[in-house]
Amino acid sequence: MRTRTIAVLATAAFIVLPVCLLSGCGLFAGKVLSDAASSDTELRIQPQTAPVMAVGDNPYRFTAEGKSVTGGWHQRSATWTVLPEDAPPGFIITLGQYVDFVPTNEGQGTLRAEAKVSGLGGTIAASVPITVARKGNVPSPTNVTLDPSEGNTGQIITVTATLPADRPEGVQVLASDVWGSPQAILRDDGKGPDKVANDNVFTAQMTLPGFLTPGPTRIGVYAKDPQGNASNWAWATFTVK
Repeated sequence: MRTRTIAVLATAAFIVLPVCLLSGCGLFAGKVLSDAASSDTELRIQPQTAPVMAVGDNPYRFTAEGKSVTGGWHQRSATWTVLPEDAPPGFIITLGQYVDFVPTNEGQGTLRAEAKVSGLGGTIAASVPITVARKGNVPSPTNVTLDPSEGNTGQIITVTATLPADRPEGVQVLASDVWGSPQAILRDDGKGPDKVANDNVFTAQMTLPGFLTPGPTRIGVYAKDPQGNASNWAWATFTVK
């Protein structure tokens, strides 16, 4: 009788052990399936076709959307770049799950979004062609300088730029960083940071945002007339320490 009881218990233990192992495997498989279900299979940019933009236009908004394994589309975060990197027709300001594209220079380029895929890993990407035109004949600034040209975040920078004497009447000169800060108005009046009035050299001071990471960042200067026509932007580089 005692021998039979031991045999029964041993048989029960033999049966329970594989069941527990199978249960654990089921939990693991369920996690893999859950991770895969939360991954996106495609990425697209909305709008999928960008209109021709003009220098001086208001920023144009784009969003990234991911396609889930169930087929539905939803907004999602992404890493954005404007190509070509050495001469882009504009820059982007990232605002949560969307970006604002600021057209700055006549030409063509590509807006690209890339996102990581959860669960099984990897990345998905999408791109949209960008065309920027220019209206009017406002001349572009030249000889853009920054003083200093390197420093810490929050640095006050003196920006100077030159415009030709035969520029259209009423032209305004503006400086901007690429982070969405308020623009600075450059003046040629011999006051404040501007040393000499009416010498066609325009000057202003601006403050870099305090959240920048070490490395190069750009300051752009452009001119626009009272009708809203704008020149191509001229650029200078500031190095954040």
